Amino acid sequence: MNVMEEKEYRRFKNMLYEGLANKKKPSEQAQKNYISLSLMAYRREHKLTQKELADRLKVPVLQIVRWETRKNIPSYLALDRLKEFGIVRR
Repeated sequence: MNVMEEKEYRRFKNMLYEGLANKKKPSEQAQKNYISLSLMAYRREHKLTQKELADRLKVPVLQIVRWETRKNIPSYLALDRLKEFGIVRR
C-alpha cells in the first residue's frame, strides 16, 4: 500500500468507526471505501492476487473486483467471510 492509499485508508477507517461509536450508520460510500481499502491492504500484506483471494473467500473474482473498485458492497454472508479472515472488523 502506498503512502496515499495508507492515508486514505486511515481516514475512511476513522470516519467509519466514529460513525459507529456515535450510533450513526456510516454512509454507503464510507462503507465501500473501507471495504475496498481493507481488501487491497489484505491482498498486499498477504501477497495475494484477486483470484487467490476470491478462491479463499469462495466468491467469484468479479466480486472482488467490484468491491475493490467500490461498485458494490458485500452481502452479509460475504461480510462474515471477510470478518473470519480479519479483513474487516464489523
